[in-house]
Amino acid sequence: DVFISGGYNGRDVFDDIWHLNLDLMQWMCLSAKIPKPTYFHAAALTPGGDRMFIFGGLHGINDQRTADFYEIWLKVPSLREMTWQYFSTNCPKLICSEPNQLLHLGIPADLVHRIS
Repeated sequence: DVFISGGYNGRDVFDDIWHLNLDLMQWMCLSAKIPKPTYFHAAALTPGGDRMFIFGGLHGINDQRTADFYEIWLKVPSLREMTWQYFSTNCPKLICSEPNQLLHLGIPADLVHRIS
């Protein structure tokens, strides 16, 4: 799959995100948007393709490069993913714990591996 976010056509700066399904060779405009129209930026997807991270870029023709960072959900996450996101963001001591302690607390090994 291929994803394209934002862009500039010589006149307008865009905030949309497009997905190309390579099996079907079909484009689809996603309902998710970049918070500000952006071009000349870097983007990456999570392995599952559910989130996009965007860094930097320009918002207008005469603007300077930014250090903006956006995290955009491309599809509705699972309850498991939302819960992990909440805990990893709001419980900083959790992230600093030893892996064995996290496993003992019942945190699944694949989630512990994310912070190791």
